[in-house]
Amino acid sequence: SVFENNTGSALAVVGTHLNFSSCEANFSGNIGQKGGAIALLGAAWVLIDCNTRMTFVNNSALSFGGAIFNLYIQQESFETSTNCFIKYADPAVTADKWTAYFMFTNNSDGFGSNSIHSTSILPCGTSSEVNNIFCWNSSYWNYSGMNCSDEISSDAAKISLPSDVTIYPGEVVTLSLYVTDDL
Repeated sequence: SVFENNTGSALAVVGTHLNFSSCEANFSGNIGQKGGAIALLGAAWVLIDCNTRMTFVNNSALSFGGAIFNLYIQQESFETSTNCFIKYADPAVTADKWTAYFMFTNNSDGFGSNSIHSTSILPCGTSSEVNNIFCWNSSYWNYSGMNCSDEISSDAAKISLPSDVTIYPGEVVTLSLYVTDDL
């Protein structure tokens, strides 16, 4: 399947799933508000199997997710990747053993070169794996020489203040906030 030069995301999926089984899907030159190639909304997901090959080249989003955007609304589970918005056909196979191929080249969003953005990445792996999500196996997850972790982003997950701040009622204070995402 070829999805080329579409405006408004090549595929926008709401509340159901896309099934790419033993096929090749090429997404190139697509532009969307959120997710240039694929926008997953309302508990939507992509199902792939061992013979799937997905290529994302020169896709862009005006806000988030140059290639893929996911609006995550389900309850989070930190035990497996089965609640992830990209799922493998055989749930018994752990994400680091998937043999589907993903290639991301020159995808960008309004904030940089992010290929994948999800409002939450946490359902895609255990809490100890959070920094490796979508970087599981470089033989199958290829970001064309870019650092994998620089191509993945999520919404703000934590906002914190420095520990040495004292605030009094009515006082005008300049605060240094630290905002971090799931990663």
